[in-house]
Amino acid sequence: MQIKRFSLKHMREEAAADAATEEEKTVRSLPEMIDDVIRNYHRTELSQMDDIEVLLRQALFADYAKNEYQLLYIHSKFAEFRASLEQHFAKEEAIVFPLMLDETRRNRASWVKVMELENEHSQAEEKIWDLRQNTSYFSIPSDSCAAMQDAYRKLAVLCDGISDHIAEENGVIFPAYEKLIE
Repeated sequence: MQIKRFSLKHMREEAAADAATEEEKTVRSLPEMIDDVIRNYHRTELSQMDDIEVLLRQALFADYAKNEYQLLYIHSKFAEFRASLEQHFAKEEAIVFPLMLDETRRNRASWVKVMELENEHSQAEEKIWDLRQNTSYFSIPSDSCAAMQDAYRKLAVLCDGISDHIAEENGVIFPAYEKLIE
């Protein structure tokens, strides 16, 4: 086993690299950031939700007798979560993002629409927390079928991705937009 030694020079280089990465995030234009969210989060998460839905349906029929309560809970909560995310993504892509990109409509009234998204993000985080809590942080039941095991793994990845997605919008994109309307 090799022991890593950290010199002051090494730590400064790492800090500079981290700062450069953060700077890259802030120098992207608003259209670039929004396009990245749609490509890297919306499309990916919609596909992940399709996969999870199929797996949960398979598990529902395969494991119903063994894990009735857990399956009914996760199946219904996921359906609710999925519907709210799809509606949220549609609202962002059809209304709020175009509004943010229209330089002639950048004003405090448009900021209200952005704040609505932040509220919806809070609701999504609450749903993620509920899913995590009620699945013991996606601990796979020992007697579950392969579909249930895959669904739990993919659901954990999806929830982590959505949390990153929310952090990107709330922490980078929305503050950048707010600066444009000040």
